[in-house]
Amino acid sequence: MSTCGKVVAFAGRSDFNSLLPEIIGVSLIKSGNTFTDTTFITESTWKTLISASAGMLALPLSLKRGFENTTPEVTFETSNIGFTEQTTQPVPAIKGYLDGSYCDYKTYMALNGQSFNVVLHLKDGSQFATRDSALVVKGFKATVHTYFGVSQAENRMQSYPLWVNFESYDEFNDGYIDKPSYTFRDLLDYVPIGLNIKVTTAYAAGVVIVKVTNRSTGAGYEGLLLTDWIELDANTDDTQITAMVDDLSGQYSLTIKTDAGGSPANMSAGQFLEFQAQDINTGFIVYATNSIKVTA
Repeated sequence: MSTCGKVVAFAGRSDFNSLLPEIIGVSLIKSGNTFTDTTFITESTWKTLISASAGMLALPLSLKRGFENTTPEVTFETSNIGFTEQTTQPVPAIKGYLDGSYCDYKTYMALNGQSFNVVLHLKDGSQFATRDSALVVKGFKATVHTYFGVSQAENRMQSYPLWVNFESYDEFNDGYIDKPSYTFRDLLDYVPIGLNIKVTTAYAAGVVIVKVTNRSTGAGYEGLLLTDWIELDANTDDTQITAMVDDLSGQYSLTIKTDAGGSPANMSAGQFLEFQAQDINTGFIVYATNSIKVTA
């Protein structure tokens, strides 16, 4: 029985002494996306995951503002006759401090409580993941959490925390590290440029007016096409953006209709559509807004 012990095989020792490098970033990858040994360190594979027009499946996040190892301490118990024994095997956890701005962190708030496969990016340029007996490489399964309060007077670099609570100690026993030719900075450059979107005129008579601005400069972002608006969620069937008017200053008038039973109609009270805009160039998303929810 496995609870009665396991075979012990000493595995020798190398002449190379080194510590595991610090974590400088994490990539949150949607479940179901895995790698081979080769694709794990192939730049084009990562570019596709991060920004392909088919959908953003991975999000690299810089932790250059620091991180902490929040793994619980190993628990030891001592018997009443003085012998001590380890009784827990804590699952790893980290708390990182995200690079970026408040506007960026607001978009990360939607990640709270979500589960992802998480690849760790180390300071020496290597990538840390797990590899199973079928030779599949993937990120460590983890749940992430975010929280924002008031501005901090001290430790301001810790303003935007991200907790990553891993779910399996065994995956770390099967840890897999490889070093690609590209850098983590290269992966960050594939993340679409952030745009802000807000409602300027509430939904009425089938139309809502929104303003889209560059998240860095605040300048209005014009030139989006009707096909650039991506519907994410709705509480009625066949709700979609059916028409758009661009006033060439970053302001867009969007017509939203429901089409239940093949009869287009304006949304009625309580109905909603959640959507975002993505500007695509040569098959990759170059600009993306935060998601926004419009309710009738």
